[in-house]
Amino acid sequence: VQAACAIGIPGFVVALYLYTPYHMPHQVRPYWAKVGDHYFYVLYSMVAMGLVTIFEWDLLFPDLLDVFVLSPLPTRAGKMLGARVTAIFILMGAALFDSNFLAPIVLPAAVDPPHLLRFWAAHLLSVTSSGVFGAAFFLALEGVLLGLLGDRLFRKVSLWLQGFFVAGLLTLLFLYPAITPALGSLLRSGNRVVFWLPSFWFLGI
Repeated sequence: VQAACAIGIPGFVVALYLYTPYHMPHQVRPYWAKVGDHYFYVLYSMVAMGLVTIFEWDLLFPDLLDVFVLSPLPTRAGKMLGARVTAIFILMGAALFDSNFLAPIVLPAAVDPPHLLRFWAAHLLSVTSSGVFGAAFFLALEGVLLGLLGDRLFRKVSLWLQGFFVAGLLTLLFLYPAITPALGSLLRSGNRVVFWLPSFWFLGI
């Protein structure tokens, strides 16, 4: 419950904060500032799902203990694999819902979108795509590393890898206030950084 609250609250709090700049008397929120507001949610969804995957990745793939315990049971290997995949989808779906469901409730009152249904559709599609990418990337990365390094070596370096990736994701999130003022010039510059940062890929939605 504590983890669920910690994941779900930031988007809600930022939506409450946005009410003031969008409702200042005799002022209109600049276009690129609005883009920056949307960028936060796309970035946060990717970072939150990446962190959940990294923290839980020791449980996402079967280890030797699972093999020793489950192999003697009269259960087909395909069924055990299907159960594992189903568990991963349930965990990721719950985390994705938790990290993004509060903000769309509050955001329309905060930003006054001209087309509410289009706003909801675009927002939900972009944050869902970004979150799915964040989870799928680290899940695939773990599978590749597990296949290349083997179980024993992977377990030895796993903690260091988790720390490195967590630091990278949090750095992306904490750089948000520094990137936002230059977002317009950065996106229009054709800089290769834009093409290499996944958080920008889903912003166009």
